[in-house]
Amino acid sequence: MQGLISAFGSTTGRKYLMAVTGLAWFGFLVGHLLGNLQLLLPDGGHAFNAYAHKLAELGPVLYAIEIVLVVLLLVHIYNAARVNIAKKLARTTRYAVTANAGGVSRKTLSSLSMIYTGGVLFLFLAFHLWSVKYGTVYEITYDGVVMRDLHRLMVEQYSNLAYVAGYEVVMVVLGFHLRHALWSAVQSLGFNHPKWTPMVEKVGYAVAVLMALGFFVLPIAIYLGVGR
Repeated sequence: MQGLISAFGSTTGRKYLMAVTGLAWFGFLVGHLLGNLQLLLPDGGHAFNAYAHKLAELGPVLYAIEIVLVVLLLVHIYNAARVNIAKKLARTTRYAVTANAGGVSRKTLSSLSMIYTGGVLFLFLAFHLWSVKYGTVYEITYDGVVMRDLHRLMVEQYSNLAYVAGYEVVMVVLGFHLRHALWSAVQSLGFNHPKWTPMVEKVGYAVAVLMALGFFVLPIAIYLGVGR
């Protein structure tokens, strides 16, 4: 047990934990995006509300999933902070010029700003969850079943131009974060090969763009009246 703790306490171990927890959250984001895309269906919110209601009906299971996600996020943030601090302590001199180092380091704007984009995403996540979970509770009835009209709340929020603008800025930040995070996670898990690494990096970049674009389009579409 002591050896395991020491292994995860090393820089390599912390990067491994960051990779696992980050990929778990990426999986959640994929599911979240697919669910939210139902907001764009021309059914007045029926499909999205039914989807949200089914999740709410999971009860204790949903709470357990939420707790696991929170723990994974805290582990990710803690280890990211420790790795970042270790890098700063190990750096005896500051670089006069910042450039792409090439090779496996892949020093880019995305990689150099990970701690900052991560911080922005964490603050946004806290605000977004609070505004949805504790936002105005509207009710609607479908086939005799009373459920929360979450679609109405989303339409209200995305009808606010300032809210939409802020959301879009954060989605650009998400793209930057994922652009390096996906490739880095694969590297940290040991999947590194001269033949496949360039392809993995390109795929990671494409997926990051698609994810960010998917979330980016939602508020603009709703603001313009799609799915109402």
